[in-house]
Amino acid sequence: MLESAWIIPAIPVLSFVLILFFGKRMPRQGSEIGIIAIGTSFVLACVTAVQWIQRVENASSKEGLGALAAFGKGFIAHGSEDPIVRPVITTITWFHLGHIKVTAGTQIDGLAVMMLFVVTLISLLVHIYSTAYMHGDVRYTYFYAALSLFSASMLTLVVAPN
Repeated sequence: MLESAWIIPAIPVLSFVLILFFGKRMPRQGSEIGIIAIGTSFVLACVTAVQWIQRVENASSKEGLGALAAFGKGFIAHGSEDPIVRPVITTITWFHLGHIKVTAGTQIDGLAVMMLFVVTLISLLVHIYSTAYMHGDVRYTYFYAALSLFSASMLTLVVAPN
């Protein structure tokens, strides 16, 4: 999951599109799509966190360190300058413009894993709370579409490599 972290923000983007096209026809006007999507992203963020912690523990056991470095960006061992656990960076070249190469991708490190967990958890709670708060509002479906798009934007910022 560390190499496929782009899926976590892609799920709320998909829910945004589904809510816009099918939200008014759904029994709860699209809120169920948003809640399921962000719930799925939360589960995937938890899986990513577990994989990151295992990665840190594997590196720590090789170097004789504890697992305290799990959510650090890098950890310096025995006076060396090299971090034990390097971030997982996945990029693709989007386009070239002269000598400039524009890339898109993800960077997963300890901070990104922690923020994925926090952002998906808070977004899930907001999605659930908003079902009662927005009940009866004229733009209920639009609100859930916008909330899904906002969640996707926050998650994209969290995993962005630059």
